[in-house]
Amino acid sequence: MTLEDVAKLSGVSTATVSRVFSGATATSAATRERVLRAAELLDYRPNTLARALAKGLTQTVGLLVPATTDPFWGEVAMHIEELASREGLAILLASSRGQAEREQEMLRVLGSQRPRGVIIGSPVAPGNWSDDSFRSISLVVIGWDEPVRPEDFDLARALPVDRAIEVFSAAAVPGPWRGRVTLDEIDGSRQAVRHLTDLGHRRIALLMGPPVRPALLRLLGFRAGLSEAGLETDLMAHCEESLEGGRAAALELLAATPRPTAIVAYNDIIATGALRAAHSLGLDVPADISLIGFDDISLAEYLDPPLTTIRQSTAEVAESAFRLLLDSSLGSEKRSDETVATTLVARQSTGAPPAR
Repeated sequence: MTLEDVAKLSGVSTATVSRVFSGATATSAATRERVLRAAELLDYRPNTLARALAKGLTQTVGLLVPATTDPFWGEVAMHIEELASREGLAILLASSRGQAEREQEMLRVLGSQRPRGVIIGSPVAPGNWSDDSFRSISLVVIGWDEPVRPEDFDLARALPVDRAIEVFSAAAVPGPWRGRVTLDEIDGSRQAVRHLTDLGHRRIALLMGPPVRPALLRLLGFRAGLSEAGLETDLMAHCEESLEGGRAAALELLAATPRPTAIVAYNDIIATGALRAAHSLGLDVPADISLIGFDDISLAEYLDPPLTTIRQSTAEVAESAFRLLLDSSLGSEKRSDETVATTLVARQSTGAPPAR
């Protein structure tokens, strides 16, 4: 099927059909709907290769992640590579290492290769993307890892939880992005606490991870879950996003008297370190201490015991970001937001609290 076939069936000119598929706003909603319906009936697919070449773009997509060694971003990269391959595209991969200056530098490097666009995982300084050279690139962001000041964490803990969520969840990523995939950090953390309180836990600790925006949002979800159960806690600690960071911080929390009966960790890597800490103290998981992570990386189900965690589907994250990128690279000027839901995956690292 060709563009002319769609024009004939929908009763409009080929120029109008072209405008609809380029994302132009000069056509009425009724005409756009008629064209899209005709395309669906004819199973018409726009020739994205020809349109990209006309714009001087290469058959590549840029992908900038915080770290290539991070299991979550490794899985996202794998899915994006598979999606790109189906479209005849290659991936240009770079890492920001969580550094604002390197993020900006790598973005320029990727943009110089004339890709269809660049997908940026957990940007740390989108406010720095003021350079006009970035505005010619179709940018799609996943999440937002902007550093958070200690006083913001203090405020997030001090304010009534509903007000804290209102204050800190309303901020939007600044910068010339065309699409954004948001991860539902607050609800995921709330689900983790609800799972533990449903099991009977009342003394629950939080390993918050590094001082970045996702950790702040997960703190808010943690507080919301406790509030729903009529609970409060001061058992919270920041730690490095590493196995050793999780182990050391968990040892500190487990030294509290009375000891917490459950720990919610910032992510599965930190939870794995906390699991090691519990075992080193001779504690049984989950008989003595329950443990829950976040992300559901592939390692989680192979731990001993298999880790209960909050799943952020890497496949769904990748598909949403890639679709937004293709849409924007073909001329759509509309900024789009998509939210990826989180789900609890209950395994054997959580159970009822100890009777004593």
